[in-house]
Amino acid sequence: MRTRISLAVAAAGLALGLTACGSSDAGDGNVADCKSAIAEQMQAAADTDAEGHRPAACIGIDDKTLQRIAGELLEDELGEFEKELEEAEVIR
Repeated sequence: MRTRISLAVAAAGLALGLTACGSSDAGDGNVADCKSAIAEQMQAAADTDAEGHRPAACIGIDDKTLQRIAGELLEDELGEFEKELEEAEVIR
C-alpha cells in the first residue's frame, strides 16, 4: 500500500516537473512511448525520490499532452490504491 502512495506522490511531482523546463512546441513524439517512459519514471521516483524530467521519449510532445498523460497515470494509480483499500475493507 505504501508503494501506491509513493507512486501517486511521484506522479503528482512528475506532472509538475515534466513541463517545468520543457517545450510547449508540438512535435513528432510518440505518445504511447512517452506514456511508457513516464510510467517507468514514476516507478523510479517512488523507489528513489528522484525528481521528474522530460524523458527522451517525450521530446516533441507538447506540455498539455504531457500533463494529460501524467494525469491519466495518476488516476490509474489512485484507482488501484482505492481498490486495494476497498479489498482490505479500510473504506467502503
